[in-house]
Amino acid sequence: MQRRIEVISCDQRGQGPDPRATQLGRRTSQSVRIGSPQYRRIDVTDVNINIAGHTESLRQQTDHLGPSPPTLYVFNAASLVKQGAIEKLTAELIGYNVDIAIISETHLKKKHADSCVAIDDYKLFRRDRVGRKCGGVAIYLRRAMTAAVYLPPIEEDDEVTQYYEMLLVKVNHGSDVTFVGALYHPPKPLYGTNDLLDYIEASIVRIQQDFPAAHLILAGDLNQISDNEVVIRTGLTSLVTLPTRFNNILDRLYVSDFEYTGVKVVQSVATSDHKAIVVYSGGTKYTVGKTRRVCTFRKHSAAQHAHFLASVSDPIHIVNPDSQGDPQVEYDKFYDVLLELLDTYYPERTITITSADPPYVTPIVKYMLRRKNRLMRSGRVEEAAALAVKIGDAIKKVHQSRTESC
Repeated sequence: MQRRIEVISCDQRGQGPDPRATQLGRRTSQSVRIGSPQYRRIDVTDVNINIAGHTESLRQQTDHLGPSPPTLYVFNAASLVKQGAIEKLTAELIGYNVDIAIISETHLKKKHADSCVAIDDYKLFRRDRVGRKCGGVAIYLRRAMTAAVYLPPIEEDDEVTQYYEMLLVKVNHGSDVTFVGALYHPPKPLYGTNDLLDYIEASIVRIQQDFPAAHLILAGDLNQISDNEVVIRTGLTSLVTLPTRFNNILDRLYVSDFEYTGVKVVQSVATSDHKAIVVYSGGTKYTVGKTRRVCTFRKHSAAQHAHFLASVSDPIHIVNPDSQGDPQVEYDKFYDVLLELLDTYYPERTITITSADPPYVTPIVKYMLRRKNRLMRSGRVEEAAALAVKIGDAIKKVHQSRTESC
């Protein structure tokens, strides 16, 4: 089948066809002058453009990149069997378009069937705690992934390893292999912490020996295990730098060679005192279930106090003591005068607080943080540094008030 393509070509001087166009086909004898320069109509038949070489070259350049990194979700659920936990977790996985979810403290036991905690379009792998309540880990993978539990062929004492709450899953995607590890290290383990670290190190070394090109992901709640110790022993990269429970980084995520563009620590819609970790590449992930509330507050500063005192130095007669009127009317007048003074010298402002903000971020703290950012962007570094001290003092007062109220 022949296709005819008309190409309009022009040389810059108007004295002949563009030689680049004549290489594509036969030039007709007809030429059309449209003003200046001269345009010629080119008739091209059976033009074949060889792009196979370019495609192969591009493929060779991108093959080493492997598949795009999976979107990860790491969370200490504090029980998957409590009311509404699975429904909320499902909403999170759908909202963040998660490929692999690593859950610690599942609280699952033998009596809990997989169907009780199943999520549509995801495969479930779990390891329950032995001998004690609570604990346990689980991994949810997209159903399209080919995966199986992996038991590293290393010599260990089964009497000890049975208490390790660690699960390894081997995931195959094409010619690539990824090992996903879920780990929960309780505050009071029945084993030595160094023994667990030795087991993790030996498992990763064996994986690297048997599968040199494999990708590695290790995540979970490690509690007080040193982050540096894990990095040194495994050679993996730690991705989490923000607190996941109060002021502590208890939930961690380590990867071997995956490169991610975003790491977010977010408040989960599921009920837990831990925050969730969402790691992704590509477009920005927005917090699921993020709520906003507009708060009003009155900013007060030394300059405002001075302005107020200078303006109201004369006595203000709010209530007429000789009046025989209704006391409620007099009190209303009193409040009207005070509110007018407040609105004049300490006007109300509004600020938006979201569920992603830490509990110590009050409206006034949020206002000062925004002002500090504006000062930094405008190059007023010294003013921003002075405001940072005030922000620290304000946060300290919030912590003290919360401590006293407990």
